[in-house]
Amino acid sequence: MRLAALELPVASAGPSRRVLTALVVLVLAHVMLAWLTRIPEITWGEDDAVYSLLARALQSGSYREFWIIDEPIHARYPPGLPALLAVLNLFFGERLDVHLALMTLCSAASLLLMFDVARRHVGADVALFATGIMSLNPLWVSEAGLVMAEAPFRLFLMLTMWLVTDRPGGRDHWVLASASAVAAALIRTAGVAVIGALALHWMLRREWNRVFLLSVAALPAVGWLAWTTIAPNPDETGVYVHVVTVGDPRGRLTFAEQLAAGVWAYIRRAVPTGLSFFALKENPLDNILWAGLAAATIPIGLVVLWRRWRFLVLFLASYAAVLLAWPWRDARFVSPASGFVLVLVAVGTVALARALRQRHHVVVLAAVAVLFMVGAWQAGAPRVRAALACDRTNPWESESCAPEDQRGMGQLAGHVRTSTPPDAIFFAPKEGAFYYHTERRSIRDRRAVRTHPDSFVTHLRRSGASYAVLTPVGINWTGHNRQLGYSCGAFELVQSFIGDATLLRLESEEHAASDDSPACAVAGAWKDGAPARWRERHLQ
Repeated sequence: MRLAALELPVASAGPSRRVLTALVVLVLAHVMLAWLTRIPEITWGEDDAVYSLLARALQSGSYREFWIIDEPIHARYPPGLPALLAVLNLFFGERLDVHLALMTLCSAASLLLMFDVARRHVGADVALFATGIMSLNPLWVSEAGLVMAEAPFRLFLMLTMWLVTDRPGGRDHWVLASASAVAAALIRTAGVAVIGALALHWMLRREWNRVFLLSVAALPAVGWLAWTTIAPNPDETGVYVHVVTVGDPRGRLTFAEQLAAGVWAYIRRAVPTGLSFFALKENPLDNILWAGLAAATIPIGLVVLWRRWRFLVLFLASYAAVLLAWPWRDARFVSPASGFVLVLVAVGTVALARALRQRHHVVVLAAVAVLFMVGAWQAGAPRVRAALACDRTNPWESESCAPEDQRGMGQLAGHVRTSTPPDAIFFAPKEGAFYYHTERRSIRDRRAVRTHPDSFVTHLRRSGASYAVLTPVGINWTGHNRQLGYSCGAFELVQSFIGDATLLRLESEEHAASDDSPACAVAGAWKDGAPARWRERHLQ
């Protein structure tokens, strides 16, 4: 098979009315699904709570974590998304439905931009293939109904792609493209890949004035990265640059082993999950099909697009490098680039079909699309059913609104908000989400978890904490609860809720510790690790 045969039809001047109609229907379906399945309340995953709280901080003229007792300057999430939310707050007040509307609009706009820029480079068939699948992709739908950075980041990524594309007459909007790339990096730290790809793109074209302008425009993003590098206590606050520098958080893998593990994890699970490729339970056939499809189409797509759409290839390479440097592997990290991976698959499929003299490449493309659509139905249908059954007026009581552990924390938070002193200090996980739902400040969870068990209660008292929360929610949930289990005699049981969420009050120093107290009857079970039902749940 000759390499020259691996080509696409010339992109048409404009999409047909039928294609435009299909695009509008798909984008409207995306908006409808996103709004239908949107979160009923700020989650206990905490990221959305922290973004909302940082927006409040910006409105007050700072960027401090005011929900922590020592109020450190925040150094984990860049200020782009909090700034957008703060602007909305000025006009509409802090309202979850307004924030979610912004996420949905960002996601819908990114779909339209992706279609148009893909159409200009590789034609309407490929553009509709990728856009149509991603409009129904459960991950993109979920991100459009959640206050997180993914949807706004995707918008600025697609806008950069669209602006850097040559227009009729040979001109692009390179000044705006530079600004959009910097905005992407200020929305998500991984957005530095957009700046890097754009710089490489212009370097290869020897457009040094554009590279210089981009370098100047990128100073805010560089300044943010510099701050995250020198920020105090980076390990306690989970600063991204620190985690990337340290590498494997358990210290068990060399860099080469970590890199190989990352490549395998993305190929084996994260990428096909992010693309909603269909899955068969206890059967490797879906993995074989995905591996075969990717191996047959993506290399061809890269070869073709290097000639037609070099900036896309540079971005995918830059973003892949960032993801491989990040020690955690998750489908949502793939999400911003997943639409472009589908473009590679579609380009490779069409080029291969044409090289094999298959004239009806649209039929072949539709057959491939079915594999992704079935996967989208598998993952998306349960979410839609749960959303329809969720009682949004009372999400912490409705089983369909959230998992049991999160509903328990929601119920506990309601009790804390109405039944504890406003100035009470807590030892609680997910400090940002805890403050959002209770308006009570906390000590730093990671710092307390790493305290020696013999000094734990002393640390709480010196920090001013008077309450503690036992719960399977949180990254440090086992260590957090183990500390409470070992020191349970120093606490009084206040109240327990579903999902093993328990509120404890720290006794005075004069109180004699007792290992047979009601608090120990609940917390003592965590001394040797999590109860079996929570271990099994977190391993799923």
